[in-house]
Amino acid sequence: MILAPLFALFSLISVVCGRAAPRSRDSPRNAVYKATFDRGITGSLTFSSFFGYVAVRVRIAGLPRTGGPFMYHIHERAISSSRDCASALGHFNPYDGTLNARTWALHEVGDLSGKHGTIPGTSYRRTYIDPYCSLNPWNRAYFGRLSIVVHLNDGTRIACANIHYQRRSSPQALMAGDQSEADDAPPQNSGPDMTEVIDGVTEIIAADYAKETENLAQLSAELNQNPDAVETGSTS
Repeated sequence: MILAPLFALFSLISVVCGRAAPRSRDSPRNAVYKATFDRGITGSLTFSSFFGYVAVRVRIAGLPRTGGPFMYHIHERAISSSRDCASALGHFNPYDGTLNARTWALHEVGDLSGKHGTIPGTSYRRTYIDPYCSLNPWNRAYFGRLSIVVHLNDGTRIACANIHYQRRSSPQALMAGDQSEADDAPPQNSGPDMTEVIDGVTEIIAADYAKETENLAQLSAELNQNPDAVETGSTS
C-alpha cells in the first residue's frame, strides 16, 4: 500500500524537476537549417552539423534601443501563415527542463539565450555549439521546421521566424549565398544511433560519428577561431 504514494511522489518530483537532456552528437553531415527575420528585426540564425553537434550562428540587427537584454528561444511550433508570434506557443522543451537551471542539461532544450547568453544591445553576432539540440529527425531534441522567437526582457514577443531546411549543392554555393529552401526531406543518418557515457554524461551518437575523437571543448575553441566553419561543417 506504500508503493502507490511513493510512485505518486516520484511522478511529482519528475514533473517539477524535469529530466537531464542527453548530449546529442547525431546531426547528419552537411545538415543546415536557417531562420531568417524579415519583420521587426533583421538577421538570421543558422544551425549546422559540426562533427555531429549543432553549431549555431547568430546574426541579428535592428533590435530596439530599450527593452533589453533580449532573449531568444526555439519554440515548439512553427509560426502560422498569419505570422502571429503567439502561434509558436511555448518553448521547445522535450525533456521538461526549467528556466534558470543550474546546468545546461536541465535547461529547456530550446532556451538558447538561457544557456548561451542574452543579447545586450541592438545588434548581435555570435557562433557557438549547443550539444543538447539535434538536427536528426529521429532525435526527440530535433527542432527542424519549428521557430525562433525573440523577446524583450519582460517576455514580450517582438520578432519570430520559422526554421527551414536549406538546399546545399556544395559548401561553396552556400557561402556564396545559395540558401534557397529545399522541397526534399532533410538528410538522414546512415546508421542507427547509440548511447555512450562520456565524462559521466549520456551522449547520443550517430554511427557516422562513433569513431570521431573530437571533444566538445576543442571543437568550441576551433569554431570560435573560425566562426564561418558553421556553414561548412569543418574547421579546415
